[in-house]
Amino acid sequence: MEDSRWLQALDTSTAQRILKEVTKIEFERSQNIYAIGDQNRELYGLIKGVVGVQIDHSEAGLALGHIFGPGDWFGEAAVITGTARLIGTIALTDCELFRITETGLHSILRELPDFWRALGVLSALNGALAIQVSRDLLIANTRERCLTILKRLANSSGRPRAIPLTQEQLAEACRVSRSGFAKLLSELEEEGYVRRKYGHVALVQNNKDDQAKH
Repeated sequence: MEDSRWLQALDTSTAQRILKEVTKIEFERSQNIYAIGDQNRELYGLIKGVVGVQIDHSEAGLALGHIFGPGDWFGEAAVITGTARLIGTIALTDCELFRITETGLHSILRELPDFWRALGVLSALNGALAIQVSRDLLIANTRERCLTILKRLANSSGRPRAIPLTQEQLAEACRVSRSGFAKLLSELEEEGYVRRKYGHVALVQNNKDDQAKH
């Protein structure tokens, strides 16, 4: 988990204690890790694969909001508040994850009372991401909104990569119709900003999104 922003933000002894408590678990593609309303109090860290974040869209039902990549940790909100899950997570590919059970979390807390502070750091990191997602969706111009969201998804692992989502999933994340997104994606590909492959979209000129808005 060398790529984990959360573990890197903690002191070495705390990070090592967290990793001592994990067990590995695998999820197949399209399998829910947890759903909105679930009552489990478990923490997850992604080792391999891609996890989609599902939000409850009042009009469209469940909608894809973001993706987690290797090194990302999630699930802390229910751990901290003791309430039901407010978002869902689903394996978009076959995934391998670290899991810390509720019992394991209590074990860490008995040894490290300041572990709550570490959970607060994770909550702040994921909270900042949630704010970014919300800001992206508020962009009125469809082209600008889609480009902004594509850039966020392409850099979700901390470095540029192909976005491992289908066009249908990307249209959902950008809140546009599938036909409208397909037309926009064709235009962007013709202009040299993206490259499409089956099940993936890559930003070819990730640094020129500002120019593409005009």
